[in-house]
Amino acid sequence: MKKLIIFIMMINIVSLYAFNIEVIPHGFILPIDKGINKEITLINRSLEDTRVEISIGKPEGYKEKDTLDKYIRIYPKILNMKGDSSKTIRFSVRVPRNLPDGEYKSYIYFKEIPKNPSMIRSENNGIAVNMAMYSRLAIPVYGQKGELIYKGKIKNIFIKNKKLNIVIDSFGNKTIKPAYDLTYISGKNILGFEKGIFGRTLKDGENTLERKLEKVPKGTEKVLVKIYNDNNVLMGEKTLYLK
Repeated sequence: MKKLIIFIMMINIVSLYAFNIEVIPHGFILPIDKGINKEITLINRSLEDTRVEISIGKPEGYKEKDTLDKYIRIYPKILNMKGDSSKTIRFSVRVPRNLPDGEYKSYIYFKEIPKNPSMIRSENNGIAVNMAMYSRLAIPVYGQKGELIYKGKIKNIFIKNKKLNIVIDSFGNKTIKPAYDLTYISGKNILGFEKGIFGRTLKDGENTLERKLEKVPKGTEKVLVKIYNDNNVLMGEKTLYLK
C-alpha cells in the first residue's frame, strides 16, 4: 500500500532555543493609569530571511478580566526580516478609567516563519506526516493600575526531592513573587544560609511554587524556612527536618 504523505504547515513550539529572533526587552512591568507606548526590538541572528507574526495571548490560568488582551495594540503585526538585521515594533496600552485597581497580564507572542523551515517526519499506521517546525516564544506584559494590594496566605511549606515547595492562596489584586530565606542547622550549629526568589503566583487562587535547593551543607538535619512577599513582609515560616 502506498503511504499517504501529508504536509502540515505549522507546529507551535514555545522554545527560546530554536528561535533565531532575539527579542529585547524580555518583558515589561508598566504603570497603566494613563495610556502608555513602548517599543520592542527584534534581531534576526540568522543569515536567512524570515517572517515574524506578532499576537497577544492570555496567560494560562488567568481569567479574561485579569488580562490586558483587549487593551494592547501592536503595530506592525507582521515583520519581514532580512538575515542579520533588526527591526522595531510598537505597542500601546490604553485601559478604561473604570478598570478596577490591580495588576493585569498578557503575553506578546512572536512566531517565526522562515522561508525554508526544518521538517520532521512521523509515521503512524501507514501514514507518513511531514511537519514544518516553526518556533514561537512569548514575553510577559504586566500592567499595574492604582493601589496594589498584596494578599496571600501560606497553606503549606515542604521539601520534596531536594526542592523547596510552598502552597499559597492568593486573594489580593496583584501577583506575589515570594522570596525565601533558609537557615541550615545541625543540632545547635548553623551550617549555612541560602536565599532566593520563586516565580510569580496567580493574582487569585491557589498556587504551588517550587525551587531547587542549591546549597544544602553536608550534615544538615533541619532547615528553618522563612517566606516573604514582594514588600519583604514575612508571610510564614516553618522548620523542616531532612531525612
